[in-house]
Amino acid sequence: MIINKHKGAIDSLFGLGNTFKGDFELVGPLRVDGNLIGQVTSNSRLHISKSGKGEGSIIAKIIEIGGEFFGDLFATDKVILKSTAYVKAKITSRYLEVEEGAFYSGQCKVTTTEMTHPSEAMDDTISRQELAETSI
Repeated sequence: MIINKHKGAIDSLFGLGNTFKGDFELVGPLRVDGNLIGQVTSNSRLHISKSGKGEGSIIAKIIEIGGEFFGDLFATDKVILKSTAYVKAKITSRYLEVEEGAFYSGQCKVTTTEMTHPSEAMDDTISRQELAETSI
């Protein structure tokens, strides 16, 4: 564990070459450089680096993917897909940021209201298909 009191610093690190399986509940930011399989819940930021791989579900305030991820992403604030990301997932978030070069396949729902839990997203979300149908 890395202890750092500076704003934006990472408190926990799942290191390169390691595999972590199971359910994790975190109070601070997490960086994944290795492999993560399971469910992670955090009240902060979760970052899967370029070398990181994840499978399962992530619930966090901010989710940033630079590596590979397969599963479900739920962010109470935003999801960021870096240019090196390869993601096949169902995404639910208030904001979605996709850098040029990122690969994404899946279902995406963007909500207009603040959420604290995935169950709150069901009524206030709009899918990409619904958005395309209402766009001119």
